[in-house]
Amino acid sequence: MSFLAFSQKLVLNKLGDTTICFSLSQGKYLLKQTYKTLECDTLRKICETQLAISDSVISQQSKNIANYKTLITNNEDILWVKNDQISNLKLELSNEKKATRQQKVYKWFAIVGGGALSGVIFFFVFL
Repeated sequence: MSFLAFSQKLVLNKLGDTTICFSLSQGKYLLKQTYKTLECDTLRKICETQLAISDSVISQQSKNIANYKTLITNNEDILWVKNDQISNLKLELSNEKKATRQQKVYKWFAIVGGGALSGVIFFFVFL
């Protein structure tokens, strides 16, 4: 502060220059304030650096989360398709089992019917 009420003294030296002089306690106070200001400025710079780093980490983690959500969605879709394929294959298998059972019944009817027809023909031809 360049205010005369702050106990500054205006001194005129031999060369005609004006100098503002402070008392010893005022000089100490100003020096402490200068150091505090430098410390605060350094802390502010550190804080800004940490904030920038944390913002970049948060941004990267947000991207990772989005990628993982996409991966989970894709895996759920794959799982749904696989379950649908499994249910279709089970249905197809049960249909094939029914068809196989039906063919076995027809085969036995053919065997029994053919045997009976052969027996009747044998009976009428040879007897």
